[in-house]
Amino acid sequence: MGYFIYGKKQERVVALLCGVVLMALPYLIDNVFGLVASGVLLLALPWFVRR
Repeated sequence: MGYFIYGKKQERVVALLCGVVLMALPYLIDNVFGLVASGVLLLALPWFVRR
């Protein structure tokens, strides 16, 4: 939720999309290890992609 609000206020598309995907991720992935791995990747993505 934090990335979503940050991306919306700062008009950063990558952070906004990461926030949306992070909120929907538990509904899409059943495996705990897959959920943690994809969550960590999505948390790090806005730091590497600045738009």
